[in-house]
Amino acid sequence: MAGVNVLITRPEGQTDKLKNLLVEQGAQVEIQPAIAILPPDSWDELDDVVYRLEEYAYAVFSSVNGVNMFFRRLAELDRSVEALNSLSVAAVGAATAAELERQGVGVQIIPDEYRAENLAAAIVEDVKKRSDERKPIKAALFRASRGREILKPQLESVGIETTQVVVYKSEDVLNPNPEILEKLNSGAIDWVALTSSAIAQSTINMLGDALRKAKIACISPITAAVVEKNGFTVDAVAQPYTMEGLVEAIMEAVGSSFLKRFA
Repeated sequence: MAGVNVLITRPEGQTDKLKNLLVEQGAQVEIQPAIAILPPDSWDELDDVVYRLEEYAYAVFSSVNGVNMFFRRLAELDRSVEALNSLSVAAVGAATAAELERQGVGVQIIPDEYRAENLAAAIVEDVKKRSDERKPIKAALFRASRGREILKPQLESVGIETTQVVVYKSEDVLNPNPEILEKLNSGAIDWVALTSSAIAQSTINMLGDALRKAKIACISPITAAVVEKNGFTVDAVAQPYTMEGLVEAIMEAVGSSFLKRFA
């Protein structure tokens, strides 16, 4: 990917992994955060759940950001990670699971496909093993202030009492760096990498038609659907739905374009 310029739109402080993967493949990288990750307006809901964790059978984490904010607050409350030892811990994907394990927490449930629907199905399958339990099965779901409402209704549809807790706010960045906008408009940026539905929507709102000057790569079909719903074309989709998969998808698309020019 030598000479290919890729714009990363991940939040500030969370660009290193994708940037390093791209640079390793010879790409140039620009950075323009599309969202900001902030603490919730209040910690009250999380604090209440943290002090009653023994009541829950499952702790469910749907993002790396959720893990980070959860453990930040756990430390502020002077609570040990051992509070999670009695629960089955579920993570939406490998990156989220890796962050939990880095915090000293074992992960029992990771879906084969990194989507909320698959995570819910994996938890439901695990619940079937608890069918002989007489007490209600409860799950604590730690999530962002916005996002698809998938996990809670699917878990509750099979009788899992689910407490949904906002552990961080995701806010749009409204105004791009003028230099980034100029590079997009001039065609100096070849690809824009979108790593979540929220990032995709915010990027579209922020960059508008300038986004049409570059190709778009998405980390999953769900992210791609947001792009297409807004009238933009998706040129590459990761498989698997990871940073590595995203870089691989861009590499394949770049290689295909190169070959077509000489066909």
